[in-house]
Amino acid sequence: MAFIAISLADLMTIKGFAKAYGKKDKDALNAILYGCGLDSKRDYEWHYCTHRRINGEIVTCERVEGRERIDREWLESGYSSYDAKIDSYTDIDFRVELRNMMHVHCVDMAFCDNEDI
Repeated sequence: MAFIAISLADLMTIKGFAKAYGKKDKDALNAILYGCGLDSKRDYEWHYCTHRRINGEIVTCERVEGRERIDREWLESGYSSYDAKIDSYTDIDFRVELRNMMHVHCVDMAFCDNEDI
């Protein structure tokens, strides 16, 4: 499952979010969160914690956590995660193989950067 976490600090920069958040307008909030890649049709939770914003700044505020969308529109948007792309396949064996390949790639990159060899 591809999980996504979006900082309240980042969400506040989106037009209409502050108003919807302040009024607790669930429909408007769900629409905005959906547009940010959160599958708002499934359960999600708000957590108050220290985390990094999308720009790398460390903040202490709420963030929303849930499942990332895996619909074609989101996957082709250029914003989806690699995990979401893998989760979009129905063949479990293929997903396992893709995850294994992902880890091999990480090891290969670390090997290339290793100055000890």
